[in-house]
Amino acid sequence: SAARRWLHKLGYGLHEAKKGLYVDGHERDDVVQYRKQFLDEFLKNERLRRTYSDDNLEPIDPILGPGERLHVPLPHDESIVRSNELRRRVWIKDGRMPLRKKGQGRAIHISDFIVEQTGRLCLSEQQLAENAALPPGQRLECTDAREIIYPGKNHEGWWNMERLIAQVKRTIPIFERMYPGAVAEFIFDQSSAHGAFAKDALNVKEMNVKPGGKQRVMHTTFIPKDNPNPELRGKRQDMVFPVDLPPGHPDYEFHGQAKGMLRVLEERRLVPMLKASNGSKLVGECQICKLSREAHERLMREAQAAFEGEEEPEELHEDVLHASTLNTCCMRKALAAQQDFREEKPLLQIVIEEAGHKCYFLPKFHCELNPIEMYWGWMKARLRVAADGTFPTAKRLVPEILDSCPTNTIRAFFRKAWRYMDAYRRGLNAKQAEFAVKKYHSHRRIGVNIMMSTDILLN
Repeated sequence: SAARRWLHKLGYGLHEAKKGLYVDGHERDDVVQYRKQFLDEFLKNERLRRTYSDDNLEPIDPILGPGERLHVPLPHDESIVRSNELRRRVWIKDGRMPLRKKGQGRAIHISDFIVEQTGRLCLSEQQLAENAALPPGQRLECTDAREIIYPGKNHEGWWNMERLIAQVKRTIPIFERMYPGAVAEFIFDQSSAHGAFAKDALNVKEMNVKPGGKQRVMHTTFIPKDNPNPELRGKRQDMVFPVDLPPGHPDYEFHGQAKGMLRVLEERRLVPMLKASNGSKLVGECQICKLSREAHERLMREAQAAFEGEEEPEELHEDVLHASTLNTCCMRKALAAQQDFREEKPLLQIVIEEAGHKCYFLPKFHCELNPIEMYWGWMKARLRVAADGTFPTAKRLVPEILDSCPTNTIRAFFRKAWRYMDAYRRGLNAKQAEFAVKKYHSHRRIGVNIMMSTDILLN
């Protein structure tokens, strides 16, 4: 048909959909910038981690100086398995296709951590015996970091941030028992749930312009050191009005309630700057900031093109560029740009760092940097072979297969993730990195001469 011919002309091809490296968005400017920051930060403690030989994946302990502690990467991820998840290719005779149940079946949700040295993060048989001999106050009640639930409206509910935080709090003592004195380097993907803030976190999205009303009560902060008024720098600032305001006070009607964006900005003496940039007007949230990220990027591209002399879009490009590049377009953006708001940490990171460990968030679209993703693939390939389409069988098989994964296989998963990190550090893009990782499949790093490869140059 004409549609098919046009699709071929436009470079499309009809192929079986297979899972692989997710490229869409992978090389977006903001993603690449964050990837570089993540890799630089993660590299800082590389010499404090165990390495594993290329030949037999045996561990090599680092040489630690006085006061230095072993660092152990601890990637996390979640996966959902369905009871009707069976093999896609089957042997048939005389065209007799086996009958299968409709639908995917009940879900099995797994949330787990893996570690390069032992594979799974759970006490060994010897450690379990030692734990059982301890007094009740010192004995670990939870000895396995993995958590499996069977979600659904009429079953065990759904996985959420509260459950993950509880799992992390149970995981930390297990790690500290298995690796005494070491620092856990928790690694999470960058989902919206993992980046959730505490209820009292500084979050401008949860603030109204005026005091009171339905807005969250946020914790006390300190005016940042980059405030234009030197006398205010480092000064304590409460985000709520005092509860004990006297009845005659002008803010008495808001006692114990949130101050809102306008009052917070007034106390930081930033309102005159906002008025000067907006013709003496104060806007809670401008039209540009209300746009979705995709619409905002499109508008910015059009405005930039017009600014450089190309065809001018319908919007006034000067206004768009001005509003998008400055932090004074509205109250919401001005407050979000403040140092204390920018540096507010997710609740997950706060819990981990308060326990003396470290927390990293992978770049978006970079599942190849998380070795546990390969662990899920290994499990699902074997589950599809052994499953019979019933929930009891899948419920039994999932933990059995996960437990059966050899430690050296999990170490190989880590080694592949480290190769991807090394490829990106060398400046390769997604497709080039995928080629380099396959070429040096038996090494922890890609070769130093990879940049001279013909395939890399053509890519």
